[in-house]
Amino acid sequence: MRYDDPKLRDLLAARYVLGTLRGPARKRFESLTAQRSAWQQAVNWWMTRLHLLADTVPAVSPRKELWKKIQTRLYGKETVSETGWFGWWQSLALGS
Repeated sequence: MRYDDPKLRDLLAARYVLGTLRGPARKRFESLTAQRSAWQQAVNWWMTRLHLLADTVPAVSPRKELWKKIQTRLYGKETVSETGWFGWWQSLALGS
């Protein structure tokens, strides 16, 4: 592979920042960024561009039903109802 190719460097940096570069390719890329400053600069450029893009998009909160499904998928169980004394107490504990 030609590591001095700027198009390749840019493509891999974009995939790395987006999180689509996985497995051994990701490890190899991280090794290259540690050894070559131009590669780290490419990563920084993509991170800056994506952060600027993300700042222009308004935040959207998912519906309560969707959020419960997300929590169930992440934690593998139903979460306690957000209403009532126990839900309030959990929110207070989490906030502190």
